[in-house]
Amino acid sequence: MIRHILKLVWNRKRSNFLLVLEMAISFLVLFAVAALGLYCLDGYRQPLGFDWQNVSNVRLGPPGPQGEWGPGQEESIRQILIAARSLPEVEHAATVTAGPFSTSTDISRQGPTGGRALEFETIQVGDAFQQVMKVPIVEGRWFSAEDDGASYRPVIINRRLAREAFGEASPLGKPLVQPDEGEKELRVVGVITDFRKNGELTSPHNFLIYRANPHTPTWHASENLLVRFRPGSPRDAEARVVAAIQAVARDWSFEIRPLSETRAIANQMRLAPLLAAILVATFLIVMVALGLTGVLWQNVTQRTKEIGLRRAKGATARDIQKQILGELAVLASAGIVLGGLIAIQFPLLALVGTVPTGMVVGSLGVSVALLYGLTLLCGAYPSRMASRITPAEALHYE
Repeated sequence: MIRHILKLVWNRKRSNFLLVLEMAISFLVLFAVAALGLYCLDGYRQPLGFDWQNVSNVRLGPPGPQGEWGPGQEESIRQILIAARSLPEVEHAATVTAGPFSTSTDISRQGPTGGRALEFETIQVGDAFQQVMKVPIVEGRWFSAEDDGASYRPVIINRRLAREAFGEASPLGKPLVQPDEGEKELRVVGVITDFRKNGELTSPHNFLIYRANPHTPTWHASENLLVRFRPGSPRDAEARVVAAIQAVARDWSFEIRPLSETRAIANQMRLAPLLAAILVATFLIVMVALGLTGVLWQNVTQRTKEIGLRRAKGATARDIQKQILGELAVLASAGIVLGGLIAIQFPLLALVGTVPTGMVVGSLGVSVALLYGLTLLCGAYPSRMASRITPAEALHYE
């Protein structure tokens, strides 16, 4: 039976070529959507490296026509921190250059370290940031007063960056990069887990955290204040924080927003490409399904004589249906092979970055299952229509 089906498909290779090409394109679309969906799902399941619940972000706006930051504002930020921490609802408060789930990204490239340049995302935080965001430390320590007046610039890195820079050796107390002329050495004092500041739907990256030293003029760069509220705080706790810090910085402007809201907005923005891809893929698959059903319907009509002859020689209706579906399965397999050969070039040639092997295999499996299911669904009615052809009907075409 299989040999007979392969022979039938080969004998109509010219008419079947477009069907195979159409299925290959459909497979590529399904593969892309499946890969993007699995990527988002995998990222959503991984830990963020911090706890965002019960935390709000206060956007600090210094006085001036354009809210420009500059030297001399360190004392104002100190007073803002003292006022925020004085409220009974506030558990901890800390400054940060870019808050969690923000779209801002700071990428630094420095090197060489061990003959390689390093690339990492950075933020600058106050000493209480670890308590506010509950960042787990896996090695070493967090920033503290003992870093005041140090001859080096203390930094905290995530495990991913530690492995890339130092391999399996401990990075504690070691310089991360060679300092430029006039700059302090970046020395690692602590290691944290994979820290994904931009949210669950982003992939882990190398991450480095600078200390915002309250005794240096560079402290003014911290444009956000993170406030952790105690569980069960009243609804007006955020308003009370704004009122307290406004009282000590009357010329400043403040905008407070819970990280739960910021997280929801960030996830919606990052899900938009996936939803758009699903919409486009759905439209394309529906068009392919309609076209495939029509082509199969026409194909069955044109093969009435052939099918009637098979029925006259003893083939049952079920045999005819199996034959039509078998031919479709062969065409789908050819389209999957062609589309699969193209799809695996992207991870093999690193055209889309480093893609885990498991994600590629999973995307291929999902795409194969969906395409086979679509093909058999489209062929269900035409194959059933073919199985109803009788030898007597075939005589009308003579």
